[in-house]
Amino acid sequence: MGTQREAKPVGTGTKQEPGHPQPGATSTSPFRSLDHAKQALIARATGGFSPAALTLAFADWFIHVQAAPGKRLELMTLAADNTRRLLESLADAQAGKPLQPPAPALPEDDRYSADVWQIEPFQLWQRAFLLTEQWWRAATREVPGTTRHHEDVVSFVARQWLDLFAPANFVPTNPEVLQRTAATCGLNLAQGARNAIEDAWRVALKKPPAGVER
Repeated sequence: MGTQREAKPVGTGTKQEPGHPQPGATSTSPFRSLDHAKQALIARATGGFSPAALTLAFADWFIHVQAAPGKRLELMTLAADNTRRLLESLADAQAGKPLQPPAPALPEDDRYSADVWQIEPFQLWQRAFLLTEQWWRAATREVPGTTRHHEDVVSFVARQWLDLFAPANFVPTNPEVLQRTAATCGLNLAQGARNAIEDAWRVALKKPPAGVER
């Protein structure tokens, strides 16, 4: 009668071949380092937004807007009404008639609350901007078929881009800045330029904003 050999347990893992990382492990190859550097640059340029995610959000919104005739008709009607209101304001200003109530702004937007913004031509500029902002807010909300998350993304990005052209952001179209410039003989602009240079320097050196150092 032969001697029975002891059975050895069979391993359940797979043999790791040389040069291949474990599943789920982070690769440290120079190729992956290049990808990480690219992603970091894109994140800094887009404020942390993924270009792929932005593309999907805008594609979802755009396709569903095109597929919603009622929404498009609503936006065309709103655009025509806003244009009429703006032309009426321009005609009233030229005729010296009493100014109409200002265009509605977002509750958290108080950039145009000062009385000086109700003087022409500043009121016309802020009215045109606020009416445009109102139209884009309507265009990016309640679009049939678009997910709420994509609506939030498109609405946020659209407002950020629109704010680049806000009259409050430019010296010639901001009456409050013009008043301050006249009162300080331009020293406020010099201080603003100095602050901008300091902010750019801190960003380049990856330092925190001024006033928050520990």
